[in-house]
Amino acid sequence: MKQIIIVIIALGLTLPSAAQQEPQYTQGQFNNNLVLNPAYAGYGQNTRIGLRYRNQWAGFTGAPKTLNLIGDGRVKQGRLGIGGVLQYDQLGIETATTFDINAAYHLPLDEENNKHLSIGLKGGVSFIKADFTKLSNVMAADPLYVPATYGSATAPYIGIGAMYYSDVFFLGIAAPRLASFENVSGKNKIMQAHYYLNTGVRFTLNEALDIRPSLLLKYQAQAPLEADIALNLWYQNTLGTGISYRTGDAINFMLQYRHAKGFIMGYSYDFTTSTLRSQTFGSHEVFVGYTFQRQDNPAPNPSRDTRPF
Repeated sequence: MKQIIIVIIALGLTLPSAAQQEPQYTQGQFNNNLVLNPAYAGYGQNTRIGLRYRNQWAGFTGAPKTLNLIGDGRVKQGRLGIGGVLQYDQLGIETATTFDINAAYHLPLDEENNKHLSIGLKGGVSFIKADFTKLSNVMAADPLYVPATYGSATAPYIGIGAMYYSDVFFLGIAAPRLASFENVSGKNKIMQAHYYLNTGVRFTLNEALDIRPSLLLKYQAQAPLEADIALNLWYQNTLGTGISYRTGDAINFMLQYRHAKGFIMGYSYDFTTSTLRSQTFGSHEVFVGYTFQRQDNPAPNPSRDTRPF
């Protein structure tokens, strides 16, 4: 019970008085970027679906657990990409079920060199509940804990994003929940805007190996600036392994696999470096997905997809 209270206080996630922190992920590969940036919808043209589960700070009572289902693709042969995210997130006494739809327009800048600019919009709603019966030493008469007042909330939101990309480079900026529409004052809003800048490049070492450094910057006004610095090595674009560092939090190890038929999977382990390291066994993240090959796509093998990430 004490650990649940510590987690809620540490992350500032109580329903009545603080902003909800968006879930974090270690693996930025595949279509996970759609969670952060709506401009990613339709990136790569093939239709993709994926299921991701993250158990953060394993062994720590009340620690975050997140499950999401992600899918995106292009509308026929056009420039419009569509994607959706269904997510369930649990933290201490709080749970949030979120659904959003993403649309992106992909504008060719240099088709010969496959350079594009995509602009995306996101719209969704989050259903948030808190079970105050899990707390101890609480006065039942305290209006702060009356379920009818603060036990549940519905928070519609909108977000925006943009991304420049080519075969070997991408740079994106996004605010996936730029504005929320809640019936509360600004200071007590459940959702606060989070801002992301994500970039990566692919260097070809030889016919079989390429190396892919990447950087993800995360900013929220009530928290310190955070960076994920990653380096992945891929063999024939089929087997990938990597390491990353999340400032002030963890060192992360990753392993990914792409099958020629379109199946993809990944696993990561986060070794906690913060003051919580004595209370947790680290964090685990698992991803499985599938790429549906378009008949008119000139790249016949999903494992040889030319996307850098």
